[in-house]
Amino acid sequence: MRARPPRPAARTAGRVAVAALSAALAAAGLTGCAGATGSDSPPRPAPVEALPASTDAIAVEAEVYRTRIDAARDGIQLSVTNEGDAALALDGARLESPLLSAALERIDDAVIPAGATRDLPMTLVEPRCPASPEGRAPDAPEAVLLVPLADGSVTELRVPTTDRIGQWAAWVESACFAQAVAERVELSVRADGGAGGTIGVELVVRPREGPVGDRGGAEVVRLMSVSGTVLLGALDAAGERAEGIPLDVVVDPASPTVAPIVVPLRFSPNRCDAHAIADDKQGTLFRVGVALGERTGTVTIVSDDATKEALYAALTASCAAND
Repeated sequence: MRARPPRPAARTAGRVAVAALSAALAAAGLTGCAGATGSDSPPRPAPVEALPASTDAIAVEAEVYRTRIDAARDGIQLSVTNEGDAALALDGARLESPLLSAALERIDDAVIPAGATRDLPMTLVEPRCPASPEGRAPDAPEAVLLVPLADGSVTELRVPTTDRIGQWAAWVESACFAQAVAERVELSVRADGGAGGTIGVELVVRPREGPVGDRGGAEVVRLMSVSGTVLLGALDAAGERAEGIPLDVVVDPASPTVAPIVVPLRFSPNRCDAHAIADDKQGTLFRVGVALGERTGTVTIVSDDATKEALYAALTASCAAND
């Protein structure tokens, strides 16, 4: 996908770090991996024979998607494919959208060999939600690639992105729903020990006081269920395995309670192997089914570090008790 004509970036002096580093790597006979990477560390630069005089011959395609760990770190991947005949050096990249409260930025060097794809991890920000849902999938964000040129300047190459498997649209919808819920209630979880081979968790609901901010709406919040996780299987009131734990919590912003509402929950181990716990990415994310007026959706509660450690300890103890 050929990008639109670029405009010079503000840093007219440019940086030559990419060229210098690439030359050093070329002299040492080192090359970067041509495959995609999903880590937060920048990809190892590959050699660049020469920086381009302009972006006229640059051909790239860009997509956005989310890896399995992006939900936990609130991230998204900008996947850039170099369809040109020469390696493409980047000084950084941005994602811009009217649905973002600020542009997503990644400022570091990367080199994409000809024909290769690089994933550039970025951290999402608060959404800028429309006053009312439009009823169609939102447009994917625009990528802005910072390309160093042979004259020492850095230019911006704007590239439309494709929402690879609909995860951008899903994030916008879920983030805006969660934002509307958060204007009415604060949801959190804390560990509550365990007994009899089970793991205790408390869902804490703190109603918000004062007017809500999503353009005057004040719908009643109903918490309907909590799902299990990849590590924790939900238990019903009888202690039997269930798809989710039903809830009956109602918060009316017109007459909120002062004290927090605490709901005890019980889980049993889904996984007990050490590898699953050590490599866990989503085992302490709790998804709550919520109704907000006539709208329904899911709000994900991310456990804080102390709660994570307490849950891992309770899971380990429960697994040992069930051996």
